[in-house]
Amino acid sequence: MKKVLFLFTITLFFGSCAAIFLPKKQKVTITTSNKNAKIFLDKEEIGGGKSVTTKIKKEGTHQIVVQTPGYKDTYVCLIPTHRPPAYWPLQVLNIALGPYAYTAIFLDSRIPKNMSYEKVTDIPIVDKIINRGKVDKFIEISNIKLDIKDKNKDITVINVEWKPDMEASIKEAEVKYKAKVAKAEMKEFKKNDRKHKGATLKEDNEIKAEDIVFSENVYKTLKKSGFIDTINKIFSDNNNTLVLEGAVKKVRYYNVVGKKRVAAYQKVKLDLVWYVKNTYNEILDSIQKCLPMLSIFLI
Repeated sequence: MKKVLFLFTITLFFGSCAAIFLPKKQKVTITTSNKNAKIFLDKEEIGGGKSVTTKIKKEGTHQIVVQTPGYKDTYVCLIPTHRPPAYWPLQVLNIALGPYAYTAIFLDSRIPKNMSYEKVTDIPIVDKIINRGKVDKFIEISNIKLDIKDKNKDITVINVEWKPDMEASIKEAEVKYKAKVAKAEMKEFKKNDRKHKGATLKEDNEIKAEDIVFSENVYKTLKKSGFIDTINKIFSDNNNTLVLEGAVKKVRYYNVVGKKRVAAYQKVKLDLVWYVKNTYNEILDSIQKCLPMLSIFLI
């Protein structure tokens, strides 16, 4: 009886039940499809191979990076998805606090450690790096520009609710966002005089940069895969070399919010136009490409 009274007194004066009794860490398993993979949790290596089990702090979003020889690094965010089973019985104990019950329940609902992650997270390794063949040309990076024509339209922020099928959730959020923008544009059009319909875009809306950080990243990848000629630096073979240039045209941010809003992360999608040139700066070909979303920016 004394122990019960002691626990009840601690709960009453120092916080809510789940906040006191639920553990701060959880055991999770990360699986991959490659025995040579190295797995990093928040920049710290936690193991490697096809399966790694570790304990992580229940404190919101964590970033997993998988590095595999011959493949691009894979980035995944771990986000709390559900309440642990012991959470609900502890809410019954909260009710026993009487006038303090609502405060205790509210505190429990907002504390990150009172949410749990999926026990197993599978991260497939699929983006294989293509190595240069004997008949392939060398590639030089000119630069990757930032060429935003209208920041109000070409840089967008879309809120997304986390679901097990994130691809479907993002598509649903995009449809709602486009409908909202179309409605706002129609409303604005009705307000303005028709003579302004053909008005030119103000330069204030443009965002331009001649070179951005992605140039160096692409250079390192091409060098690692043999497309950068590191031998013939002085007498380069112009006929056996192509020049790659890119321009970022659109940036889309997706604010992914977890259940109960105790964690979040951000995904980014870039729309680029790639230009393939010869060494005389003549454009040989171009292609518009949407880069896969990167889960690399934590909130």
